[in-house]
Amino acid sequence: MNLNLTGHHLEITPAIRDYVIAKLDRVTRHFDHVIDVNVVMSVDKLRHKVEVNLHTRGKDIHVEAIEADMYASIDALADKLDRQVVKHKEKRSPNRHDGATIKREVAAAEARPATPGAAPVKGTRAPTTPGRTAARIASRSRPPAALRRVRHRAAGRGARRHSGGYRTGV
Repeated sequence: MNLNLTGHHLEITPAIRDYVIAKLDRVTRHFDHVIDVNVVMSVDKLRHKVEVNLHTRGKDIHVEAIEADMYASIDALADKLDRQVVKHKEKRSPNRHDGATIKREVAAAEARPATPGAAPVKGTRAPTTPGRTAARIASRSRPPAALRRVRHRAAGRGARRHSGGYRTGV
């Protein structure tokens, strides 16, 4: 892990350097694929600001914290960074849903010869043919909505008035 500490309007003392390194070791405890860490510490009147750009394999994580005390801002930054790294680690874990694996399993199931009486594999379905579609439509008690003549209460006539008569034309 490459660590760069930079101070704006601030001299980085060995005590602050050691404190930052100790806090960033928490991150490497959770996630050891850290490539580069850039820490920028700045002071503007009473605002002590610490920013971190953490470059990992697959993602760059940016975190900043502003507090009244430099050590408090480093603590807040370490907590935020730790949460973000754990979140990134959980997203990269192999236990997550992998669409490619499922597609390979379905393709393997389709390639196996079907045994008579065996239950079909979940997610596999025979392709629909025009004959099967026509048979499915014919087996219904009502035709599908696209083939039905839909009648609306106002179809073919004017709108009904409150008095009970119809209003035809304009």
